[in-house]
Amino acid sequence: MSRYFLGLAILSLLLMLANLGIGLFGGDYNGQFTEIEKESQPVRRRLVELRAELRPNTAEIEKESAKLAEIFGRFTPTRDWTMVHVLLGVTTGLVVLLVNCLAVTYFIGTARWCREVVETYSFDEKYITRSDAIKGAALPYAIVGIVATILLAGLGAASYRGASILSNAETFVLPHHIAAWLTIAALAWSYHIQAEKISENSALIEEITDEVQRVRKERGLPTKEDDEEEEEEKEVEAA
Repeated sequence: MSRYFLGLAILSLLLMLANLGIGLFGGDYNGQFTEIEKESQPVRRRLVELRAELRPNTAEIEKESAKLAEIFGRFTPTRDWTMVHVLLGVTTGLVVLLVNCLAVTYFIGTARWCREVVETYSFDEKYITRSDAIKGAALPYAIVGIVATILLAGLGAASYRGASILSNAETFVLPHHIAAWLTIAALAWSYHIQAEKISENSALIEEITDEVQRVRKERGLPTKEDDEEEEEEKEVEAA
């Protein structure tokens, strides 16, 4: 579990860093958006007037249309990079949520397994105490990662003139950039703690499993070793 978690965690951090770079160097979307809006308004009004005439001047309409296309053409690279930033941001957010939710599911599931095994074999409840302590120490960090990612996405949406309902969207750009750095740092730290707790929990599970095998052997019940020997015999017979 620890290996898979670390692999997904590193992937999510690399995606975060890549998207941060696109956001920083992909162009000033909001600034160009405002500039293009101001520059294109007179041309659009002129086009409306030309098309409303009884005898529209086709050549003039084509000229103004070409001018409008040229204005928006200058905005295309920045707009495209911004769309990449938005789509990659959504993808990265889902990956981050997946990693943290995977950890939450793992700790809840293994804590339940530990309790059931202890109750079934009447083991010392210290195993349950240790399991609950590990889970309690890890889950807050997973929640921090989830909440930080959601807040970052919210700031990103608020700062995007193409989708934000706010008239002052550009004022959220700097907070969004700062939040991105803070989120990456928070995620890296939370992943580190969660990975440590997963390793600690795996050691506890192995300890409980060994104890189960010992008790089953004392009671004359089939053990893991017996199952492995039986499997080997079946393989030999099949060969």
